[in-house]
Amino acid sequence: MDLALASVLGLVVGIVTGAVGAGGSILTIPALMYLLGQSPRAAAIGSLIIVGVSSIVGVVQHDRGGRVRWKDGLTFSAIGAITAVVGAQAAGLVSDWAATVSFAVLLLLASAALVNTAGVEADRRRPGWMVIAVAALAGLLTGFFGVGGGFVVVPALILVLGFSAADAVGTSLLVIALNSFVALVFRLGHTDGVDWPVIVAFGLTASIGGAFGSRITARLDPKVLTNCLAVVLTVIASAMLVEQAIT
Repeated sequence: MDLALASVLGLVVGIVTGAVGAGGSILTIPALMYLLGQSPRAAAIGSLIIVGVSSIVGVVQHDRGGRVRWKDGLTFSAIGAITAVVGAQAAGLVSDWAATVSFAVLLLLASAALVNTAGVEADRRRPGWMVIAVAALAGLLTGFFGVGGGFVVVPALILVLGFSAADAVGTSLLVIALNSFVALVFRLGHTDGVDWPVIVAFGLTASIGGAFGSRITARLDPKVLTNCLAVVLTVIASAMLVEQAIT
């Protein structure tokens, strides 16, 4: 039953991630915790694997459509990789309760950021220090929470680097993949409780969904997709906070 559910959830997460360049980890972690019974730390590790692999598939598909800016994406990732290490080390210093509540708050902030930037097209670049700051923040979040940071990367690429929405999605997946694998390296010593068959099933279907999601980007209005993701994140965050308040 768990494998079947993981496969369905993986397909949904993959489609969302491939379509909007964000949301993979922040959907995967609650799914692994609340629907598949994994601990917050095990879910974070599983999420990094699932999202990292599915993002690579999405990058390949988006690159075929010319929607991946490799130079900018690699530069962004290099900066984020440094802070991802710091975040991964800091993750072991907090309790599961604190990690869960902090993650729920992060979801609400991500939802607000996605709504505020949905459909926005920028026509100029911002100062270099701002690029460095946002890249560093994305890496820190990746390492600490086990998230890819796409909800930070996509708005940043549009507003800070002046990307089109389509290019931001494709390039975001490149950043997510690289940041996820860097953070994973520093979490591999804490894999107790990870249900590997579930992670494999989830990851395989997420990769398939990512390929389909990348095609959606080219056909549908990214603003609609982004707003839908924001609603989902708000609902998930609210449920997590309510659960922590009553337990």
